[in-house]
Amino acid sequence: TDAAVSKIPLIVKGPTDIVDYEGHIQPIDIHRTLLSELSIDHEMLQGFDLRNKKRNWSVVQRGGRRADRSVDLIQEDYPDFRHEHNGLLTTIRTDEFKYDRSKEFEQLFHLPDESIDVKTDYPEVVDRFRSRYKTFTEKINSYPSVEEDSVELTEKTKNRLRDMGYIVE
Repeated sequence: TDAAVSKIPLIVKGPTDIVDYEGHIQPIDIHRTLLSELSIDHEMLQGFDLRNKKRNWSVVQRGGRRADRSVDLIQEDYPDFRHEHNGLLTTIRTDEFKYDRSKEFEQLFHLPDESIDVKTDYPEVVDRFRSRYKTFTEKINSYPSVEEDSVELTEKTKNRLRDMGYIVE
């Protein structure tokens, strides 16, 4: 499942207008909301101010190269291990459904069950998720990119990122 990167508790210390929020949150929403509370408006931030708007769905992505390397490591110990989603995986989640999409594979789950692909049972839901996926990827692809090797990291920073699972060699 994607719970390790999509169900993260958030605690904010200090005065805030948000005491309790039920709904989907993107990390950028947190940045937008906290900066808005400080009366800072940054045009580059695409998130919602959670005090004024509720998100009905959220997106989580798992990086391609890192995920492929993880699968390779698992297959060293378990040669029969197979994983449908190779490369970049995009997950779109609502309260009722979870949609997984990679380059050549897609799945739909009716939550809370994340083991049975139900895309043939809900073709209209799959169409909605495909549309959201297309809109999301077009928006992401419109942002300027940074070359991965263009940033110099200290060995200490690399080790910290490696410990958190962001760098797999």
